[in-house]
Amino acid sequence: MAQAPYTLPQSSLPDNVMQQAAQYQLGNFRKEYLPAFSNPLVIAGILVGSIVLDIAVLIWLAIALNRISFYLLAIPIIVLIWAINAFKHANWRIYVFAEGYIHTRGSQFDIFRWDQIQAVYVHIVQTRSRSGVKLTFQVRRNDGTLLKYGSAIKEVGELGTIIQESVTRVQLPRVIEAFNGGAQLPFGLLNVSRQGLNDGKKIIPWEQIDTIEVHQNKVALRQNGRVQTLGGVKVSELPNFNLLMSLVNYVVQGRRTQNYR
Repeated sequence: MAQAPYTLPQSSLPDNVMQQAAQYQLGNFRKEYLPAFSNPLVIAGILVGSIVLDIAVLIWLAIALNRISFYLLAIPIIVLIWAINAFKHANWRIYVFAEGYIHTRGSQFDIFRWDQIQAVYVHIVQTRSRSGVKLTFQVRRNDGTLLKYGSAIKEVGELGTIIQESVTRVQLPRVIEAFNGGAQLPFGLLNVSRQGLNDGKKIIPWEQIDTIEVHQNKVALRQNGRVQTLGGVKVSELPNFNLLMSLVNYVVQGRRTQNYR
């Protein structure tokens, strides 16, 4: 479901971000996304505190119970890996605008206009957390620049949804025009043409497709209530899956309208 348009005051943005937004005509500012931990002192404190507490528990176990838990020996390594990742993302800022977004890493700027994004890859993993899923995604610009986003960014799911839906909104008219012109459109392992959906092994004609959807992180087609997965094709392997779904829905709805008439 598309996000309702909204704008926020741009006066609070850093001057260099406002200049870049104006230069690349990114339009109205929407939202800033921050890392989960942006203060290096807090990250260092969590790292040191976790290790000290872990050592204290190990010593207590050794003295009081005359045994050592190997699980506790792994905790410092796990926390260290987390801290390295947190330090890496601490200075990241993502400023989303109507026509694209700006990603800053300290003094480094990367500008991604929706019409200049080549591909968005999304990877969803089922977890036992409160949300039930862990989402990571990658954004590739036309010049090959690639950025990856995951749990180190707060509200990363919302950010991923906005990027996917914005790219689809801007690029779908061009994709539909190419489709209607008879072009074969590649989406990674899948190709879309006037004949149907090609998974590399066979062409599935449009009359056999009601919807395209995700089933256990794999691409699936639904027809007459039955779901059929496309071999081992995973959603995470396909660029712009949201754009692909919108194109398939456009074709299917068009065929239904023609059949009704």
